[in-house]
Formats: sequence, structure tokens, C-alpha cells
Amino acid sequence: MIAKFRLTPGLAGAFVLALALPAGAQNLLQNGGFEDIPAPAMGRNLVPTELMGQNWIAPWRALALPAALNTFRASPVELVRVDGPGGFDMSNNAHNLPESDASNAAPGTIRQYVNGRFVAPGGAPGGILWQSFTAPCSGEVEARAWVAGLVGMPEPFGPKRMGIEPLNAPIPMLPGYSEYERPNPEVLALIQSLANDPDAAQFIVPPAQSRNDWFPISVTRQVVAGQEYALAMEMDYSTSVDEVSLTYTDALTVGDCGGVDAVPAGSGRGDGGNGTGNPDTPTGPVGPTGDPAEPDNPDGRGDPNKPDDPGKPDDPGKPDDPDKPDLPEAKQIFLKKACEAPVADVQNGQPGMAWRCEVTVAAIPAPFAGSFQFTEDASAITGASGLITGYSASPGWTCPGLPAAQTSCTIQGADFDASGVETLSFDLFAPATGPVAWKNCVNGLYAADDGKREVRGNCDGTEWKPDGDDPGKPDKPTEFDVEKTCAPSGERQEFSPTAWVQPWRCEITVTTNGVPYPGPITLADDFHFGSVPGASQIQSITSADPWVCTPVPYSPGTPPVCTIQGSQFPANPPASTLVVDLVMAGAIADQNGAENCATLTDARGNPLGRDCTTLHDPLPDLPKPEQAGITKTCAEPTEQRHNGTLWGLGWECDVTVTVNPAPFAGSFSFLEDASGVIGAAGAQIVSVNASPGWSCTPAPGSGQAQTSCSINGADFDPSGQEVLHFELFADMANVPEQPVTWENCVGGATDPASNPREVSDCVTTTWTPPAPPTPELEITKICDDPVPAGTTGWDVSCTVTITGANLQPGLEITIYDMLSGSNGANPQSGTLSGPAGLSGGVQCSGSAGAGLVQRNCTVSTDDLMAAGGTLSFPYTGHIGLDAGSAPEATNCASFQLRDSQGNGVPMPNVGVAQCVPLTLPSLPTTTGGTAPDCGVDVLFVVDRSGSMRHYNRIAQVRSGVQMAQNAFAGNGSNGGLILFNQMPNIAVPLPDPLPSSSIANTMASLQAAGGTRWDRAFALTRQVVTAAAEKPLVLFITDGVPNRPWSFSSAAVNDIRAQGSRIVGVTIGAGTVTQHLTALLGGNVANTAAGDIPDPFTDDVVVIPNGTNMAAVFAQMAQAYCPQKAAQGIGDIIDLRLPAVPYAGDDEPERPAPTPPTLEITKRATGPCRADAARRQYHCSFRVDV
Repeated sequence: MIAKFRLTPGLAGAFVLALALPAGAQNLLQNGGFEDIPAPAMGRNLVPTELMGQNWIAPWRALALPAALNTFRASPVELVRVDGPGGFDMSNNAHNLPESDASNAAPGTIRQYVNGRFVAPGGAPGGILWQSFTAPCSGEVEARAWVAGLVGMPEPFGPKRMGIEPLNAPIPMLPGYSEYERPNPEVLALIQSLANDPDAAQFIVPPAQSRNDWFPISVTRQVVAGQEYALAMEMDYSTSVDEVSLTYTDALTVGDCGGVDAVPAGSGRGDGGNGTGNPDTPTGPVGPTGDPAEPDNPDGRGDPNKPDDPGKPDDPGKPDDPDKPDLPEAKQIFLKKACEAPVADVQNGQPGMAWRCEVTVAAIPAPFAGSFQFTEDASAITGASGLITGYSASPGWTCPGLPAAQTSCTIQGADFDASGVETLSFDLFAPATGPVAWKNCVNGLYAADDGKREVRGNCDGTEWKPDGDDPGKPDKPTEFDVEKTCAPSGERQEFSPTAWVQPWRCEITVTTNGVPYPGPITLADDFHFGSVPGASQIQSITSADPWVCTPVPYSPGTPPVCTIQGSQFPANPPASTLVVDLVMAGAIADQNGAENCATLTDARGNPLGRDCTTLHDPLPDLPKPEQAGITKTCAEPTEQRHNGTLWGLGWECDVTVTVNPAPFAGSFSFLEDASGVIGAAGAQIVSVNASPGWSCTPAPGSGQAQTSCSINGADFDPSGQEVLHFELFADMANVPEQPVTWENCVGGATDPASNPREVSDCVTTTWTPPAPPTPELEITKICDDPVPAGTTGWDVSCTVTITGANLQPGLEITIYDMLSGSNGANPQSGTLSGPAGLSGGVQCSGSAGAGLVQRNCTVSTDDLMAAGGTLSFPYTGHIGLDAGSAPEATNCASFQLRDSQGNGVPMPNVGVAQCVPLTLPSLPTTTGGTAPDCGVDVLFVVDRSGSMRHYNRIAQVRSGVQMAQNAFAGNGSNGGLILFNQMPNIAVPLPDPLPSSSIANTMASLQAAGGTRWDRAFALTRQVVTAAAEKPLVLFITDGVPNRPWSFSSAAVNDIRAQGSRIVGVTIGAGTVTQHLTALLGGNVANTAAGDIPDPFTDDVVVIPNGTNMAAVFAQMAQAYCPQKAAQGIGDIIDLRLPAVPYAGDDEPERPAPTPPTLEITKRATGPCRADAARRQYHCSFRVDV
């Protein structure tokens, strides 16, 4: 087709472009701009009174769903009449609706759009707006619409859905527009189709920024010529809609329908497909597919015979199942009903009419995607009440609810017979003594991915009159049929190849020909293993019908018996089922097989029916053994304790039995003999590990030295080999430690009745007591370089470490530490501390004399072994400087070993001292300045919160404060010390001359714990500064972020500065803490890692991320007050190298939240156990960590 354009004169001399469009390119919807709907007023318009009960917005339809899908509300939308910006004020009309429609009309142009009225709870849509149309062509269509939200809406509403949904039947009008209506099935089907449509467009209506914001949405779908569809959209009070269109996407290609097939004449649903015409005519296909032989898929989604259909892409959320290929949708489904002539019958004692009908379902192709359902309706009857009493069909069909006048039968398309034809038979009965007129109809519904489509069937009718004979006395007798089926109902539990049990369930179904039986009916259920009765294996027998059964338990030869009266036997349908639960026993079933029979008799024992089923076939006979062998292998004995009391030897042996062939007839047994032990008090078999078929008597672990083990040949491993693992024990508690000789023999044979084979083997070993291990004990000492303590001495820090192995328990180890000096070095104090947490504790003492400080600590060998053989003792001391030119010092350590009586225990290295010479560096002088007035008072405010434990921070701060007071010492400088965590305290009052031994001693014992409260620290600092005559330099040293905001400290900081004191924050580490300090104290930051030289007169924060810079930093601060200190080298202050550490943050808040206690205990051996034959015990050392 060639598209033709022409220009025609328009208003005011303008030209309008007119296009002769083909059918496929035109808008398939009517009144998409809602301009043809009468609206009496500007703004919001509800349904006019004169139009109540009519479809006001036709051809559009709308229904509101304020609560659920089963209630509809009238007038769910309102028509909004607007004239553009500057015209009618919609903000005063309500809800700030758009003041222009979506057509982009010029201001002053009156236009209309629709707006939703209601919203459902829980985020459900408030209503639905739709318009139906019939597709003129097959192809892809696209629906477009413009939506708008409320101005100032706080958040987007949605999501909502817009879709093009197929209709299986036209949607009738509801009976009036009262406030609430019951939904009809067609509307409900449309709502469900839209909600479940995977191809529907989902959209969210965003808040409008102005009263002219419209947003486009669109959706596409393949449609079939002649099929009826509906463009449907979910609505609520936040949604305005305008300018809705529906066109073919390929409408300007070839032909009037754009290259797609138009509706063929005479095709479509047929008489049965559109619900018109003769209902007895065979039904048409499921949809308007045209020629039934046409290979194209009727819903336009591609060739259904191609597994990878380009018109219908695979669902990405459902991976392909290679065992279940994708099925095509059904192109055609037909329904046909045919009934036989009615006959007289009696059911439940009532005479009447019996009628049998067949429903034939044909599908092209088959199997198919989706499901099919039809309604068998036998309710149209006069002269009686009729019921469908039963049906028969292939397994894929389900027709629930019988007996009833109607039933809906369903089958999944994947279960439909590949022949394309399924037939179902229905039995109907009408109790009547007079004439009956009866009509039986059938109609269906096909459901696939693209919706549901109706399939019309047909009806069959009959008239019946009872014969002149008495209908209550049928001529034919009652006929019975018994059917029994059995299957496993649980997992098989195996104890050995022949010893197993498994639950089974059997169903016994008794049916009749529908003729009532006048007397009682008896059923006996006989379960047996070959000729061996097995009724005792039956656990229960039950039925939904009134059978009366003998109670459990049942003896082997007395099967359960159940009875029902003929008048109680079900009549519609004439069948009853009993369920039998039993347990199959493996050994007897393997030998004899198992069979279950059900026998039906009358009151005199005459047979009425019988059926048997085989549950298990007997296994074939096993062959006799031709070869047999037995071997024994044993590991070397080891010393061990048995049952926690007996000390002796443990021995592990394997017995390997071979038989060929296997399994075999008969059995195999052998004797395990461990009694041949010399040098021990006796032997016993402790345990045996073997496959389930073995049994040993007496049982291992009973204290016996012999046991006989046997196995049935049927349980023997098919490989022909079985291995048994024995654990043996020889008691040596009451005999002297001496070599032990142990002979362990085994002898066995197969069953004499089945070709006997005798075998045996022995193993002999000798155990010699091991020599006791050599005890070891050593001491080592390591010292750090002495650190100047002001100008008068040095601090010493050392570690004494003892290591030991194979030590006798209960001994005492005394560690001695001696600090000595000469040439002016005078040791003044020393402390040797033991490790914490030792069960025996640590006893430490010592003395001091001229030129010598001695300390000692005592621990037990038990504590040393429990600690893994290593204990470390920290040592700290102080050396003073007397007159002398070259002071020297030495630190030595030694140990002594004693028993509980105080007697010395000989040991290598006992009393041998390990000495470390101490190199004493030069001490700083106090004459760096020329005048005392260049000194400065310094107040140290030091953080001791819990995070200071991490990364060696506490050691850095101890050294840092010592460095600082050494750097500021002399020239009249004084110092003070405030320590803080969640609470501050004045540790050393200001002023105290620097260097201060009080500050040094306090910092030496500083421990970290608690939170970080800057506000309380600065509040106490303000009190100290206020009381000081000379306002000090405040060095605020911290590594932690405050537990309360830094702003809580601002007032105190301002007061301190107002009194003339400088405050310099010093960080240990960088990062977050620096950010908080600069926020509080100011942005002048000196980063020593970048080479910045700190100036306490201008810098607010000094960052020391690396401990090696600490001496230089404080020296530079001191030089800022006394330039003469530049001559004093950093090495004169202190030479300490500490590693850089990252910030870890406080790990102990002020009030930590309580946490549930946890406890973990681990235990490990700290060395091998040593046998003590004299005491008949072991000496073992373990470490328990809690």
C-alpha cells in the first residue's frame, strides 16, 4: 500500500495535513482523549444524576475496588474539565489536580481528562479502567497513554499495571450502578488477567512538580484478527489519565492490515465459539484461529512447533528443563457430548432412572501449554432431582465434588493424550417413580499464558418413564469386584543385608454393579510369607465407610476381618476402599517372599470376590563357600589408662576374613583370643568395630579376654572380605614395670552344614618400657636500653623467661634477678612481676643494698607445664647517678629448683646466672636556658581510655609524656598531670618542677580502661587553670573519639583560653580523632609525618602518627619557649623508637550495653605423658584456656 497525503484548507487560511490511513494504522480505541463525554461544569465532575445506572463514560468502562475483588463501587472515576494554565484554579477545586490535559492545547482551550477516585488498603489498586475492541488484523499493537499525579504528593504511588488482555467473552454491564455490586465472572477474569499478565507494563506515577506534568506510558502485544481484547489500566485516586491510543506498530507496510492477516470470512469461534447458534452443533476452536490446519500460532506468538519460539522468548526466571520441553498453546479445542438411553435402576434403596453420558474432548495440538476445564451440568431436570454419581477418565482428569448436579473437570495440557482425544464417562441417576425430562450440557474454558478462552459444548436430552413392573425390584443380582494394590509407604531401614524392615500400604477397593445387596459383606485380609502366616505384621486397617474390623494386634495365623451391611455400602459411586498398613520383615521375606490377599464373602462364607498381590519375591538360594581364610595384624602396644583407673598397655588388631564366593549359604564364626599375655596381670577385649551383620559373644567391653564372633553368609560383603577392628588392653597396675609378651590368636570356620572351612592365625609382640625423658629447664634475660629519667638517673626494663620440659610435677622454681652498678651507677629500686592467672600463684620478694637490688619470684613446675613450658617475668628498675665519670650497670638472672621439702633438685644450669650489661646513655642537663624566665608551666591532660591498650599506645603515651617533661625541664618549668577516661582526676597537682618524678612514676603504672569523655576532662582542666597563678600550656594528648560530641567541651575550652592558656591537642594516630580535635580547638594543624614543625603559639592540633617523631616534636615545642634549648640534641632528651600505629577507636564506652556472657574452654597437652611405673600412674601436663 502507498500512503497518500493531501493538504486541505483549514480555519483562518491554515492547511491541515490529512492522511488516508489503512485499518491497521488507525486508533482502535474510541474517545481516547475523553472529549466526547458530557461534563456540566469546570473542574471535577462525578456521574450526573440523570445518567445514574448508565455507562456514563462509554465506550470506556470503569469499576472501583475499594476493599477486595468481590465488591465494586459505582462511579470510580471523575471527568475533569480544564482550560489550561491561568484559567480555572484546580488547586482550590481539590487535591491539586492537573490544570491542563495531556494534549498540549493552548491556554484557554477547554479540554477533559479522567481521574481516579478511590484507593484500596494495602497498596492494592483502587479501580480498573478499560475499553474493549476487536482486532481487525493479526500483528503487534501498541497502546500509549499519558498519566499524571497530584501536585505536592509526598511520594510516588504505584506500581500500577496497563495491559492488553484477551477476552473469552464480552463483558456484560453490571445490573445498575448502585454503590456496591457483586462482580460478574467476565470482569473478574479481566482483573485477574491483568494482574497475572507478565507482559503488562508496570508504571509508577511520580509526584507532579507543577499542575501541567504528564508522563507517557506504553505497552505492546501480539493480537489475532477477529479476537476481542480489552485495553485495561489499574487506577486509584492519585492517577489522572488522558490521550489514550492503540495502533498497530507495522501498520504502514503492506496491505490494508499492514502485512498481517485479516479476519478470514467464516472463521473464528464457530457456533460454539461465540455462544450463538445451535448448541447441539459441534464446538469451534478455542479462539478465532482461521483455518485449523494453519501452522501459525493463533495468539501471534510464533510457531508453537518450534522449541525456541522467537515470538515468545523464554522466561528468564524459569530455566529450561531438558526433560520437559516447552509446549505450544492449543490452537483448537472441541467439546462433544453423547448419552446412552436411560435405564431403570435402584440406588440406595430408591428406584429411578440411570443415565450414562460421554464427553469427548479434542485438542490441536496435544499435549499443549496451559490447562482445560469443562463443566458437566446435569441440573436441568423436571420430574425428579438428578445427580452425577460418578465418572471414569484417564489419570490426568479431576472432577471433584461428586455426587452433585454439576462438576468441573480439569486437566493440565501437559497431561493431555498425544492422540489429541480424551473421553470421559459420567453416570447420572434420578430417583423417580414417574416421568422424567432431563437435559445434560457441557461447556469449557481453556487457560494459557495469554488469558482464558471459552469453549462451547453441546447438550443432550432424554425423557423417561418407568416400566409397568415394580422399579424397586431389579431383575439383575448384585455383582462384586475386589481389587488390591500395594506399594512401599516409607524408607527401608537396613540393619544388615538380610535384616531390614520397610513399611507398606495396601488399598483394597470393593465395587458393585450398583444393585443393592441385602445382607452383610465380610472382607478378610490375609498377609503371608510363602506358607508362613504373617498377619501379625499388619499394623492397622481403616476405611472412610462404616466397615467394622477386628482390633489389632493380630496373631500370625489370624488375619483381620472387616464387615459392612449391604444397606450401608456406598451407592454413589458403588465402591468402598479399605487401607491396610503393614511392616515387611526382611529376613523371612527374602527367604519365602510376601503376598497379600483380600477375600470377600457373604454371611455364609460363600465367596463374592478375591484379589491377591505380590509384595516381595524370594531371593534365590546362595552358593556354598568354596574357600575361606583369616589373617590377623596388630599395631605396636602403647601405654594408656583404661576406664580412667587402670594403667597398662593398649593393643589394636585387625582380623580379616575372606570367603569365596560371597554371599554364601550358612554362616562363618571365629574365636578372638587375647589371653596369652606374659608380664601383665591380665588382658581383655575392650571393643570391636565391624559391619552390621556381625555379632560377638560375650560382648567386648565386659572384661573378657575371649569372644566368639559370627555372621550369616547372606550378610557377608559381596567383595568376599570383611575386616573387624579389635581394641585390647593388658592390665599392668599391680605388677612391676617389665617387658610384656603378648600372643593374640584367632581361629574360625564356616558352617559345618555348608561345606566347612577351618582357618586360624596368631600375632605375637613384645613391649619394652621406655626410658624416662630427660628433664630440661633454662633461663634467659633480655633488657631494653636504659631510658634517662630526668637528669638524675635511668629507668631499666627487662624480661626474664624460663622454659622447661619433662619436669617432675610439684617442684618449686625460684627466679632471682639482680641489678648492680658501679662507677657512680647506684641501683635504687627494682620490681620482678610474675605472669597473671597462674593456678598456684606467684610469690615475689626482694631486698636492696649498696649498689645492688635483688628480687626473686617462685612458681611451680605445674604452672610452667600448664603454660606450655614457657613463663615470662617482666622486670623494671631504677638506677640513680652518684658521683662518677663512667657509670656502669649489669642485670643478671638465675634460678633454683627445690622439692616440696625445700631440698635442692639437681639440674643443669641451676644457679648459673644469665647477665646483660646495661649501657647507660648520657643524662640531659638542666642548663639549657640562660635565664629562668624562659621556662613554661605545662599541664599534661592524658587519655587513658580502653582504646589506649591497642597497638602499643599506652607505652607510647608513657614514653611521650616522659619525653615532654624532659624536653621542657629546667629554666623554672613546672608541670601537672590530669588523667581521664569517662571520669578525670588530678594525678599530679600543678606546679611540680620538671622533670617530675611524680609524673614519671604515675605514667609508669598507667593502665588503660573505660570510655572517652573530653567534656569532663576540659571541665577539670578549667578548674586547674583558674587556680594556677601562672597560666600553663595545656597539652591535651588523646587517641580516641569522644563519647559525647566535641561541642560539649566548647565552653570549657573558651574559658581556658580566655584566662591566657594555650591549648594544643596532640593525637596519637590520625584520622577521625584529628577531625574531632580540629573541630573543637581550631584548624591550624601541624602534621609531623609531613615534616611540619609544631609551634605551640600558633598550632591548635599536632598530629604524631609515628612514635619515632615524638622526641623531636616535644623538643621543638620546648624550643619555641626557650630558643637556647636548640643546643640540646634530641638524643639528650631521649632516644626511643616506637612503631607507627593506626587509629582503632575506643572499645570501652562509658556505659557499655550488657551482653550475654560467653565461655569457651580449650584444652591441649603441653608435652608427652610420662609413665611412672613405681607409682603406677602417668604424669601428664595440660593447658586449659578459658
